[in-house]
This record gives sequence, structure tokens and C-alpha cells, in this order.
Amino acid sequence: MGDWADMYDYGYELTDSIQHKDIRASKWNCKDGTQIAIGDMTDRHLLNAFKMFGSENLFREMVVRLFEQKIMGRSE
Repeated sequence: MGDWADMYDYGYELTDSIQHKDIRASKWNCKDGTQIAIGDMTDRHLLNAFKMFGSENLFREMVVRLFEQKIMGRSE
């Protein structure tokens, strides 16, 4: 899943110190000890992990996924 912001040039840089592509590439430690990139987590896994730990990175990924799905379904 690519970062939709990479497809557009808005004429400005993200001012946040953490770019979303870095969040998607960061690893999440699963309860069985395996690591998985946040961007590779299923929606259900992402939501469950967020409910348990409240990680800001997980929240950011959920919000971006929701908006990606919303705009991909819209014809402009």
C-alpha cells in the first residue's frame, strides 16, 4: 500500500518530524515475539493493537487508511 501523499505535489513539505512512510515501515512487536511493519498489519490487527496500547503511530496509520479508502472510492 503506497502513501497517497507521494502521488501528489502540493507545493509544501510535511512539517511533522515523522513522515507517514516512516510510520508504515516501523516495526510492531506482536505478542508472540514476531515483528511486523505497521503498514503490513491487517485492519483488525491494527485496531486491536491500538485498543490495547493506544500507540500514536497506530492511530495515525488507521486515520490515513480510512482517508485513503474514502478518496479511492470517490471519482474526481
